Parts: sequence; C-alpha cells; structure tokens
Amino acid sequence: MKIADDIYQYIIEKATDVIYTISLDSKITFHNKAIEKIFESSIEEIETKRYDHLMIPQDKDLAKKIHTEMLQGKTPPIFEHGFKTPKGKLVYLECSVTPLFDESGKIKGSLGIARDITDKRIAQDELKESKQELEDQVHIKDKFLSIIAHDLRDPFNILIGYSDLILDQLEDLNREKLIQYVQAINISSNNAYNLLNNLLDWSKSEAKKITYHPEEINISKTLNNIISSLNYAASAKNISIRKEYEANITIMSDENMLKTVLRNLIGNAIKFSYKNSDINIEIVEEKLQFVININDTGIGIKKENLTKIFSPEFDVSRTGTGNERGTGLGLKICKEFITKWGGRIWVESEYGNGSKFSFSIPK
Repeated sequence: MKIADDIYQYIIEKATDVIYTISLDSKITFHNKAIEKIFESSIEEIETKRYDHLMIPQDKDLAKKIHTEMLQGKTPPIFEHGFKTPKGKLVYLECSVTPLFDESGKIKGSLGIARDITDKRIAQDELKESKQELEDQVHIKDKFLSIIAHDLRDPFNILIGYSDLILDQLEDLNREKLIQYVQAINISSNNAYNLLNNLLDWSKSEAKKITYHPEEINISKTLNNIISSLNYAASAKNISIRKEYEANITIMSDENMLKTVLRNLIGNAIKFSYKNSDINIEIVEEKLQFVININDTGIGIKKENLTKIFSPEFDVSRTGTGNERGTGLGLKICKEFITKWGGRIWVESEYGNGSKFSFSIPK
C-alpha cells in the first residue's frame, strides 16, 4: 500500500509529463502538477477557460475526431495539440489518450498523457520556414536566370545586329536607312531597359527588400514624365496618348513605386495596342481616393484570364502587336506595389476590343 501511495504521490507532485483525465464534456477531472507548470497557470484558471477552449482553432477538428474515436472505443495514436494558455502563451503537447470506462462498461471519459514539445515544435517551424525561404530564393534565382537567358537575349541581339550593320555600312548608308537602324536600336534599348527594371523590381520584391516611403507627389507631372519616356515606342506605332486630367493633382504615395506601376501599365497599353490607335489616360478624384484609368483599343484579354492575370501563380508572357517581348512580371509587380500603399488594381476587357486597367491611391 505504501508503494502505491508513493507512486501516486510521484505522479501528482514530481512527474514532468502531464497526466490527466477528461470528462465527456471536455472538462479536466484530474491532473497532476505538471499541467500547472507547463501552462504557467493554476488549475482553477485552466478549468475556468476549459481544456477545449484553450486549444488553438486549427487543432479543434483533430480533437473532435479523436473524441469521436474514443467514444467508439478506439485508442487514437499519438498526436499533437497546440494550446493558448490563460496567460496567452502558445504551447504544444504531444498527447496519447485511452478511454476510461465505468462499472457498467460505458465510456465515462479519457485518460491522457501529454509531453511538452513546445521547444521542439518551435525549432521545427523555424527549420520549415528556413527551408521555405531557401526554396523561394532558389526559385528567384532560377527565374532570374531564365529571364536573362531568354527575354533579355532578344533585345541585345537586335542591338548588336543593327550596331554591327551601321559600323559595316557606315560610309554607304543613306539617311533613311540610318534612321531605320537607329529606330530599331532605340526600341530594342527601351525594351531591354524596361525588362531589366521589372526584373530588378521583382527580385527585390521577392526578397522582401522593397519598402513603402510615402511623400507628396504631383501625379500629373509624374504621369507626363512617364508618357514622355514612352513616347518613342508609341510614335513607332503611330499611337496617340490622350491625357484627360488636370495639370496639378497632388497625392501621397511612394514615387518610385508609382513610376514603376505607371511605366508598366502604360507600356503594356502601347505594347498591346494596334498601329494608328489611341490610349486614354484619366485621373478621377473620388471622396476617399484617386483612380487612374488607362484605356486602350488593343487586343484585349480573354475572359478566362481576367481573374488570373494579377495572380503570382499565373505565369504567362504575351507578345505585343509589334512582336514586343516581356517577362510576364509587370502586372505582378503592379499588384504588389499598389497593395503596399493600400490601393487596389482591376481590369475590364473584351478580347479583341481593348482593355481598361484601373488602380486606386487612397487619399
């Protein structure tokens, strides 16, 4: 009898694992001191909160499943549960339970043994996070190299090809031919520059190195500068860019992010517009925000792609009406930057009849 009392006293006072019983309505009916040490709370606090209410939401379905199996007389395998203690600390227990029966053979509850594995779980989660970060970095590197190998090669081939032609034929070239070659070099240079900018913005964004720095900006002036930088590409297709906004509209935003968004959206409008067409750009002031609309009458977007084009998982690069190439990263960058400043981006389009891209900037 003395030995049994000593064992019982050890279980109550000294055991480091939690030994407990739970009733069918999820109340703790017995516990040893270990539960108070792990939960850093008295049993009164734990009982007040209820065992099942302390469990983190994502583990409650598992608890219900185990409870059902226990009522059926099954002995569940070892499992893990996360708990938010009464003081708000997150702890993880590795548990095993077995049904408890009354004198008539009916299940009256369960007996459980639980071991604190919080440190182990934290280490596992950190390792998993590090592994994911490493996989993400490898993905960035592979994408980076793929774009350099494919999308950036074409414009540089054109640059080298036409500059070689000019050097070889310089003395015999007439003015008309020289202008043609220089135009090709200029367009290719701008394409390569825009591709490289997108690539660098995307790689920084993926590496979480881009931060939002709002400042007061004259968006009318910023828009005019972006349009001027893209004017040659528009002129090559005889595309007119119509400005439907006032001369001085001031907003609060990150100027570098805003320039990237405008460069991509207006550049795309030019890229996918037909020759001899128009692009309309307007700024609409609303009560709580400014909305910038960029309308073109180009090739448009297929209906099934309208909800996908801003998604990180949607990986497609379309060729423009003048065989312009792209990385497929522009709209993803736009979505991320606009989200960072608390705005949103959307599109209306009919395949074959142009697109209207819009984004908002909160006041």
